[in-house]
Amino acid sequence: MANHLLGWRLIGLVLSVLCFVGFFSLALLAQGQFASDFAAGVYSKCRRTTDATSDGCWAMASKFLFEPSWENISATALVAAAPILMAWLVSWLIYHMVRQIKERSGTLEKGPERDS
Repeated sequence: MANHLLGWRLIGLVLSVLCFVGFFSLALLAQGQFASDFAAGVYSKCRRTTDATSDGCWAMASKFLFEPSWENISATALVAAAPILMAWLVSWLIYHMVRQIKERSGTLEKGPERDS
């Protein structure tokens, strides 16, 4: 049973890494798109409501553009990791609940004792 479980752990680890890369990329793209749309709205409103020059409005709007920094990237990494951590936690809980149910009903095969 231990070898079978190791295979599932490897599959889970590979899927987790792929999901993290995908979620992280999507989150960065979404942040950039949101910031770009917001800056475009600020620029458009500035041009419609004030007599500022195009350069003045662009200077104001460019403050809202997404600039990658360690704070943004680390926060994005946490957002990307959250669903993966939750999935691991739920699967661990389900595994242990099933294991306890099998132990109580006496259908669990007893393997060699491990120190862990």
